[in-house]
Amino acid sequence: MKQLLFLFIITFFISCNNTEDKFIGIWMGDRTNFYNPKQVHFEKEIENISLTQALPILLDFQKNNILTLKIFGGKTFKHIKWNIENDSILIVNNINYKINKITKDTISINLFSRAESFEYKVYRIKNKEVKLDSISTINKLVANIWSITKKHSQKKVGLKYENHIEYFKNNTRLLKYTMPASVYNLKNTTDSILNIEIDRWAIGKYKDYLFISKRQNQLAGTLPYSSIFQITKINDSELSIYRPQSFDKKHPVFYKSNKVINTSIKEKRIIGIWKSYNSKNKSYSRRQIQIEESEKYKGDLFYNFKTKKLFQYGIKADTVVCNWYLNKDKTILFYEYSYEIEEFKGITVYASEIKNFNENFLELNLFSDRIYNSSNYYLLNINQKFKKIENH
Repeated sequence: MKQLLFLFIITFFISCNNTEDKFIGIWMGDRTNFYNPKQVHFEKEIENISLTQALPILLDFQKNNILTLKIFGGKTFKHIKWNIENDSILIVNNINYKINKITKDTISINLFSRAESFEYKVYRIKNKEVKLDSISTINKLVANIWSITKKHSQKKVGLKYENHIEYFKNNTRLLKYTMPASVYNLKNTTDSILNIEIDRWAIGKYKDYLFISKRQNQLAGTLPYSSIFQITKINDSELSIYRPQSFDKKHPVFYKSNKVINTSIKEKRIIGIWKSYNSKNKSYSRRQIQIEESEKYKGDLFYNFKTKKLFQYGIKADTVVCNWYLNKDKTILFYEYSYEIEEFKGITVYASEIKNFNENFLELNLFSDRIYNSSNYYLLNINQKFKKIENH
Protein backbone atom coordinates (compact mmCIF):
# COMPACT_ATOMS: atom_id res chain seq x y z
CA MET A 1 0.00 0.00 0.00
CA LYS A 2 2.83 2.40 0.89
CA GLN A 3 4.57 1.56 -2.41
CA LEU A 4 1.40 2.35 -4.39
CA LEU A 5 0.98 5.64 -2.52
CA PHE A 6 4.62 6.50 -3.21
CA LEU A 7 4.25 5.71 -6.93
CA PHE A 8 1.08 7.80 -7.08
CA ILE A 9 2.83 10.79 -5.51
CA ILE A 10 5.78 10.47 -7.90
CA THR A 11 3.47 10.15 -10.91
CA PHE A 12 1.41 13.14 -9.79
CA PHE A 13 4.54 15.21 -9.21
CA ILE A 14 5.91 14.41 -12.68
CA SER A 15 2.58 15.10 -14.36
CA CYS A 16 2.38 18.53 -12.69
CA ASN A 17 5.89 19.48 -13.72
CA ASN A 18 6.10 18.40 -17.33
CA THR A 19 7.07 20.87 -20.03
CA GLU A 20 3.54 21.45 -21.24
CA ASP A 21 2.30 22.46 -17.78
CA LYS A 22 5.07 25.05 -17.52
CA PHE A 23 3.62 26.86 -20.54
CA ILE A 24 0.14 27.29 -19.08
CA GLY A 25 -0.64 30.97 -18.46
CA ILE A 26 -0.37 34.38 -20.12
CA TRP A 27 2.97 35.59 -21.48
CA MET A 28 4.32 38.80 -23.04
CA GLY A 29 6.41 38.72 -26.20
CA ASP A 30 9.97 39.98 -26.18
CA ARG A 31 10.37 42.32 -29.15
CA THR A 32 9.59 42.92 -32.81
CA ASN A 33 11.23 40.62 -35.30
CA PHE A 34 9.58 41.65 -38.57
CA TYR A 35 6.19 42.76 -39.79
CA ASN A 36 4.50 40.14 -41.92
CA PRO A 37 0.76 40.06 -41.25
CA LYS A 38 0.02 38.19 -44.47
CA GLN A 39 1.68 35.59 -46.63
CA VAL A 40 1.23 35.13 -50.36
CA HIS A 41 0.46 31.53 -51.24
CA PHE A 42 -0.34 30.56 -54.84
CA GLU A 43 -1.23 34.17 -55.71
CA LYS A 44 -3.61 34.36 -52.75
CA GLU A 45 -2.99 36.30 -49.54
CA ILE A 46 -3.47 34.27 -46.38
CA GLU A 47 -3.13 35.47 -42.82
CA ASN A 48 0.05 34.49 -41.06
CA ILE A 49 -0.69 32.99 -37.64
CA SER A 50 2.80 31.81 -36.80
CA LEU A 51 4.87 33.41 -34.03
CA THR A 52 6.93 35.26 -36.64
CA GLN A 53 4.46 37.99 -37.43
CA ALA A 54 3.89 41.46 -36.02
CA LEU A 55 5.14 41.40 -32.46
CA PRO A 56 4.85 42.18 -29.56
CA ILE A 57 2.18 39.69 -28.71
CA LEU A 58 0.34 38.17 -25.79
CA LEU A 59 0.29 34.40 -25.68
CA ASP A 60 -2.36 32.69 -23.55
CA PHE A 61 -1.48 28.98 -23.36
CA GLN A 62 -4.52 27.03 -22.13
CA LYS A 63 -4.83 23.51 -20.79
CA ASN A 64 -7.04 22.32 -23.64
CA ASN A 65 -4.10 22.90 -26.03
CA ILE A 66 -5.66 26.11 -27.33
CA LEU A 67 -3.47 29.19 -27.69
CA THR A 68 -4.96 32.68 -27.86
CA LEU A 69 -2.50 34.87 -29.70
CA LYS A 70 -3.21 38.59 -29.29
CA ILE A 71 -1.34 41.07 -31.46
CA PHE A 72 -1.31 44.71 -30.39
CA GLY A 73 -2.36 46.86 -33.29
CA GLY A 74 -3.60 43.90 -35.27
CA LYS A 75 -6.10 41.06 -35.21
CA THR A 76 -6.50 38.63 -32.31
CA PHE A 77 -6.28 35.02 -33.41
CA LYS A 78 -8.10 32.44 -31.31
CA HIS A 79 -8.31 28.67 -31.23
CA ILE A 80 -4.77 28.03 -32.41
CA LYS A 81 -3.62 24.52 -31.58
CA TRP A 82 -0.43 24.02 -29.61
CA ASN A 83 1.41 21.15 -27.96
CA ILE A 84 4.85 20.05 -26.81
CA GLU A 85 6.81 17.27 -28.45
CA ASN A 86 9.67 15.43 -26.71
CA ASP A 87 9.86 18.18 -24.07
CA SER A 88 11.94 20.20 -26.53
CA ILE A 89 9.71 21.31 -29.41
CA LEU A 90 6.83 23.79 -29.20
CA ILE A 91 4.31 23.19 -31.99
CA VAL A 92 1.99 26.10 -32.80
CA ASN A 93 -0.37 25.82 -35.75
CA ASN A 94 1.71 22.91 -37.13
CA ILE A 95 4.94 24.95 -37.00
CA ASN A 96 7.84 23.70 -34.89
CA TYR A 97 9.88 25.94 -32.58
CA LYS A 98 12.87 24.68 -30.64
CA ILE A 99 12.63 25.29 -26.87
CA ASN A 100 15.94 26.58 -25.56
CA LYS A 101 15.13 27.11 -21.89
CA ILE A 102 12.18 27.29 -19.52
CA THR A 103 12.08 28.93 -16.09
CA LYS A 104 9.18 29.97 -13.89
CA ASP A 105 8.91 33.38 -15.55
CA THR A 106 10.72 33.09 -18.91
CA ILE A 107 10.59 30.85 -21.96
CA SER A 108 13.26 31.04 -24.66
CA ILE A 109 12.56 29.58 -28.10
CA ASN A 110 14.11 29.79 -31.57
CA LEU A 111 12.38 31.75 -34.29
CA PHE A 112 13.31 31.83 -37.95
CA SER A 113 13.25 34.96 -40.08
CA ARG A 114 14.54 35.05 -43.64
CA ALA A 115 16.32 31.72 -43.15
CA GLU A 116 18.06 32.97 -40.01
CA SER A 117 17.52 31.66 -36.49
CA PHE A 118 17.40 33.91 -33.44
CA GLU A 119 16.38 33.66 -29.79
CA TYR A 120 12.95 34.91 -28.83
CA LYS A 121 11.76 35.21 -25.23
CA VAL A 122 8.34 35.42 -23.65
CA TYR A 123 7.75 36.52 -20.06
CA ARG A 124 4.98 35.44 -17.71
CA ILE A 125 2.80 38.38 -16.72
CA LYS A 126 2.20 39.39 -13.11
CA ASN A 127 -1.08 38.33 -11.51
CA LYS A 128 -2.11 41.97 -11.07
CA GLU A 129 -5.59 42.64 -12.38
CA VAL A 130 -6.64 46.23 -13.15
CA LYS A 131 -10.36 46.91 -13.17
CA LEU A 132 -10.14 50.21 -15.08
CA ASP A 133 -11.23 50.13 -18.71
CA SER A 134 -9.00 51.49 -21.48
CA ILE A 135 -10.66 54.92 -21.63
CA SER A 136 -10.37 55.48 -17.86
CA THR A 137 -6.72 54.41 -18.00
CA ILE A 138 -5.98 56.83 -20.83
CA ASN A 139 -7.63 59.69 -18.91
CA LYS A 140 -5.43 59.05 -15.88
CA LEU A 141 -2.27 58.78 -17.96
CA VAL A 142 -2.81 62.03 -19.87
CA ALA A 143 -3.83 64.02 -16.78
CA ASN A 144 -0.41 63.86 -15.12
CA ILE A 145 3.31 64.30 -15.51
CA TRP A 146 4.95 61.05 -14.42
CA SER A 147 8.41 60.76 -12.87
CA ILE A 148 10.36 57.61 -12.15
CA THR A 149 10.89 57.13 -8.42
CA LYS A 150 14.24 55.33 -8.59
CA LYS A 151 17.32 57.54 -8.51
CA HIS A 152 20.10 56.76 -10.97
CA SER A 153 23.67 57.98 -11.22
CA GLN A 154 24.18 60.87 -13.64
CA LYS A 155 27.46 59.26 -14.66
CA LYS A 156 25.71 56.37 -16.38
CA VAL A 157 24.41 57.30 -19.79
CA GLY A 158 20.74 56.75 -20.43
CA LEU A 159 19.67 55.61 -16.97
CA LYS A 160 17.55 58.72 -16.45
CA TYR A 161 15.76 57.92 -19.68
CA GLU A 162 12.25 58.20 -18.26
CA ASN A 163 12.40 60.63 -15.37
CA HIS A 164 9.74 62.84 -16.99
CA ILE A 165 6.93 61.29 -19.04
CA GLU A 166 3.83 62.90 -20.49
CA TYR A 167 1.12 61.06 -22.39
CA PHE A 168 -1.12 62.83 -24.89
CA LYS A 169 -4.45 61.84 -26.41
CA ASN A 170 -3.03 61.97 -29.94
CA ASN A 171 -1.16 58.77 -28.96
CA THR A 172 2.20 60.49 -28.65
CA ARG A 173 4.40 60.36 -25.55
CA LEU A 174 7.07 62.80 -24.42
CA LEU A 175 10.23 61.56 -22.69
CA LYS A 176 12.31 64.36 -21.18
CA TYR A 177 15.60 63.59 -19.48
CA THR A 178 19.11 64.92 -18.93
CA MET A 179 22.33 63.58 -20.41
CA PRO A 180 25.90 64.29 -19.28
CA ALA A 181 27.59 66.90 -21.45
CA SER A 182 30.38 64.39 -22.15
CA VAL A 183 27.97 62.38 -24.29
CA TYR A 184 28.02 65.24 -26.79
CA ASN A 185 31.81 65.65 -26.55
CA LEU A 186 31.38 68.95 -24.71
CA LYS A 187 34.39 69.53 -22.50
CA ASN A 188 35.15 71.94 -19.66
CA THR A 189 31.55 71.94 -18.47
CA THR A 190 29.62 70.10 -15.79
CA ASP A 191 26.25 71.01 -17.26
CA SER A 192 23.75 68.37 -18.21
CA ILE A 193 22.07 68.53 -21.60
CA LEU A 194 18.32 68.21 -21.82
CA ASN A 195 17.23 65.57 -24.27
CA ILE A 196 13.74 64.73 -25.45
CA GLU A 197 12.22 61.87 -27.40
CA ILE A 198 8.74 61.40 -28.79
CA ASP A 199 7.18 58.04 -29.55
CA ARG A 200 3.72 56.52 -29.91
CA TRP A 201 1.76 54.54 -27.33
CA ALA A 202 -1.48 52.61 -26.99
CA ILE A 203 -3.47 50.89 -24.25
CA GLY A 204 -4.89 47.38 -24.51
CA LYS A 205 -6.68 44.97 -22.20
CA TYR A 206 -6.77 41.20 -22.15
CA LYS A 207 -9.17 39.66 -19.66
CA ASP A 208 -8.65 41.84 -16.54
CA TYR A 209 -5.01 42.59 -17.30
CA LEU A 210 -3.88 45.95 -18.65
CA PHE A 211 -1.04 46.56 -21.09
CA ILE A 212 0.70 49.52 -22.65
CA SER A 213 2.60 49.31 -25.92
CA LYS A 214 4.86 51.74 -27.72
CA ARG A 215 6.47 52.31 -31.10
CA GLN A 216 9.36 54.67 -31.79
CA ASN A 217 8.67 55.07 -35.51
CA GLN A 218 5.80 57.54 -35.63
CA LEU A 219 5.29 57.10 -39.38
CA ALA A 220 4.45 53.48 -38.71
CA GLY A 221 1.92 54.39 -36.05
CA THR A 222 -0.84 52.59 -37.91
CA LEU A 223 1.10 49.32 -37.74
CA PRO A 224 1.40 47.02 -34.72
CA TYR A 225 3.56 48.29 -31.88
CA SER A 226 7.13 47.25 -31.11
CA SER A 227 7.11 46.81 -27.33
CA ILE A 228 4.50 45.71 -24.83
CA PHE A 229 4.56 46.08 -21.03
CA GLN A 230 2.09 45.33 -18.26
CA ILE A 231 0.51 48.05 -16.13
CA THR A 232 0.22 46.47 -12.69
CA LYS A 233 -1.12 49.56 -10.89
CA ILE A 234 -2.53 52.94 -11.82
CA ASN A 235 -4.42 55.63 -9.93
CA ASP A 236 -4.34 59.42 -9.71
CA SER A 237 -0.89 59.49 -8.10
CA GLU A 238 0.83 56.16 -8.86
CA LEU A 239 1.78 54.19 -11.95
CA SER A 240 3.56 50.83 -11.96
CA ILE A 241 4.75 49.19 -15.17
CA TYR A 242 6.21 45.67 -15.37
CA ARG A 243 8.95 45.58 -17.99
CA PRO A 244 10.84 42.27 -17.79
CA GLN A 245 12.27 42.85 -21.28
CA SER A 246 14.21 45.87 -20.05
CA PHE A 247 15.50 44.88 -16.63
CA ASP A 248 17.41 41.74 -15.68
CA LYS A 249 15.87 41.64 -12.20
CA LYS A 250 12.41 41.88 -13.74
CA HIS A 251 11.08 44.30 -11.14
CA PRO A 252 8.25 46.72 -11.91
CA VAL A 253 9.16 50.35 -12.58
CA PHE A 254 7.33 52.76 -10.32
CA TYR A 255 6.28 56.27 -11.27
CA LYS A 256 4.70 59.05 -9.25
CA SER A 257 2.49 61.86 -10.41
CA ASN A 258 3.86 65.40 -10.39
CA LYS A 259 1.67 68.44 -10.13
CA VAL A 260 1.73 70.62 -13.20
CA ILE A 261 4.04 73.58 -12.62
CA ASN A 262 2.39 76.98 -12.90
CA THR A 263 4.19 79.14 -15.41
CA SER A 264 3.82 82.57 -16.94
CA ILE A 265 3.84 81.09 -20.44
CA LYS A 266 0.36 81.19 -21.93
CA GLU A 267 -0.49 80.05 -25.42
CA LYS A 268 -2.20 83.34 -26.26
CA ARG A 269 0.99 85.28 -25.46
CA ILE A 270 2.82 83.34 -28.16
CA ILE A 271 0.38 84.30 -30.91
CA GLY A 272 2.12 86.55 -33.46
CA ILE A 273 5.06 86.64 -35.88
CA TRP A 274 8.54 85.95 -34.52
CA LYS A 275 11.87 86.42 -36.30
CA SER A 276 15.14 84.65 -35.56
CA TYR A 277 18.39 85.94 -36.99
CA ASN A 278 19.93 82.44 -37.17
CA SER A 279 23.43 83.74 -36.40
CA LYS A 280 26.27 81.69 -37.87
CA ASN A 281 28.31 81.31 -34.68
CA LYS A 282 26.00 78.72 -33.14
CA SER A 283 25.99 74.94 -33.15
CA TYR A 284 24.45 73.06 -36.08
CA SER A 285 24.61 69.66 -34.38
CA ARG A 286 24.44 68.22 -30.89
CA ARG A 287 27.51 66.20 -31.67
CA GLN A 288 30.85 67.44 -32.92
CA ILE A 289 30.58 66.48 -36.56
CA GLN A 290 31.89 68.26 -39.62
CA ILE A 291 29.15 70.21 -41.40
CA GLU A 292 29.87 71.76 -44.77
CA GLU A 293 29.04 75.42 -45.31
CA SER A 294 26.79 74.42 -48.21
CA GLU A 295 24.64 72.44 -45.76
CA LYS A 296 23.99 75.39 -43.46
CA TYR A 297 20.95 77.60 -43.87
CA LYS A 298 21.81 81.25 -44.41
CA GLY A 299 19.10 83.74 -43.60
CA ASP A 300 16.42 84.59 -41.08
CA LEU A 301 13.83 82.17 -39.75
CA PHE A 302 10.18 83.13 -39.16
CA TYR A 303 7.55 81.51 -36.93
CA ASN A 304 4.01 82.81 -37.49
CA PHE A 305 1.89 81.51 -34.59
CA LYS A 306 -1.85 81.59 -35.05
CA THR A 307 -4.42 80.15 -32.60
CA LYS A 308 -3.72 76.54 -33.58
CA LYS A 309 -1.59 76.73 -36.71
CA LEU A 310 2.10 77.52 -37.04
CA PHE A 311 3.63 78.74 -40.32
CA GLN A 312 7.40 78.16 -40.47
CA TYR A 313 9.40 79.76 -43.27
CA GLY A 314 12.64 81.48 -44.12
CA ILE A 315 14.22 83.56 -46.85
CA LYS A 316 14.04 81.48 -50.06
CA ALA A 317 12.69 78.52 -48.09
CA ASP A 318 9.43 76.63 -48.30
CA THR A 319 6.59 77.45 -45.90
CA VAL A 320 5.69 74.53 -43.66
CA VAL A 321 2.33 74.49 -41.88
CA CYS A 322 1.60 72.41 -38.79
CA ASN A 323 -0.46 72.36 -35.61
CA TRP A 324 1.26 73.53 -32.45
CA TYR A 325 0.74 73.14 -28.70
CA LEU A 326 2.70 73.14 -25.44
CA ASN A 327 3.31 70.38 -22.94
CA LYS A 328 1.89 70.48 -19.41
CA ASP A 329 4.70 72.41 -17.72
CA LYS A 330 5.12 74.73 -20.74
CA THR A 331 8.75 73.77 -21.40
CA ILE A 332 8.25 72.02 -24.75
CA LEU A 333 6.82 73.34 -28.02
CA PHE A 334 5.25 70.61 -30.18
CA TYR A 335 4.94 70.66 -33.97
CA GLU A 336 2.26 68.26 -35.26
CA TYR A 337 2.31 67.35 -38.97
CA SER A 338 -0.29 65.26 -40.79
CA TYR A 339 0.81 62.62 -43.29
CA GLU A 340 -0.81 60.27 -45.77
CA ILE A 341 1.25 57.46 -47.30
CA GLU A 342 -0.80 55.18 -49.52
CA GLU A 343 -3.52 53.76 -47.26
CA PHE A 344 -1.87 54.98 -44.05
CA LYS A 345 -2.90 58.27 -42.45
CA GLY A 346 -1.65 59.77 -39.23
CA ILE A 347 0.47 62.41 -37.55
CA THR A 348 4.14 62.95 -36.83
CA VAL A 349 5.18 65.14 -33.90
CA TYR A 350 8.46 67.00 -33.39
CA ALA A 351 9.44 69.29 -30.53
CA SER A 352 11.69 72.10 -29.33
CA GLU A 353 12.77 73.02 -25.81
CA ILE A 354 11.59 76.45 -24.63
CA LYS A 355 14.68 77.92 -22.95
CA ASN A 356 13.36 81.45 -22.30
CA PHE A 357 10.19 83.36 -22.96
CA ASN A 358 8.65 86.78 -22.38
CA GLU A 359 6.30 89.03 -24.32
CA ASN A 360 8.89 89.90 -26.96
CA PHE A 361 11.59 87.21 -26.69
CA LEU A 362 11.52 83.47 -27.34
CA GLU A 363 14.54 81.17 -27.17
CA LEU A 364 14.27 77.62 -28.51
CA ASN A 365 16.58 74.62 -28.63
CA LEU A 366 15.66 72.72 -31.77
CA PHE A 367 15.52 68.94 -31.92
CA SER A 368 14.41 69.01 -35.55
CA ASP A 369 16.82 71.42 -37.21
CA ARG A 370 16.08 71.20 -40.93
CA ILE A 371 14.54 73.75 -43.27
CA TYR A 372 13.51 72.89 -46.82
CA ASN A 373 13.75 74.59 -50.20
CA SER A 374 12.09 72.56 -52.95
CA SER A 375 13.86 69.18 -52.87
CA ASN A 376 16.85 70.37 -50.83
CA TYR A 377 17.22 70.77 -47.09
CA TYR A 378 19.56 72.85 -44.95
CA LEU A 379 20.55 72.67 -41.29
CA LEU A 380 19.52 75.37 -38.83
CA ASN A 381 21.36 76.44 -35.73
CA ILE A 382 20.14 74.39 -32.79
CA ASN A 383 19.77 77.49 -30.64
CA GLN A 384 17.29 80.00 -32.05
CA LYS A 385 16.53 83.36 -30.44
CA PHE A 386 13.37 84.99 -31.72
CA LYS A 387 12.06 88.53 -31.36
CA LYS A 388 8.37 89.28 -31.84
CA ILE A 389 7.89 91.57 -34.82
CA GLU A 390 4.09 91.55 -35.06
CA ASN A 391 1.11 90.77 -32.85
CA HIS A 392 -2.12 89.27 -34.13
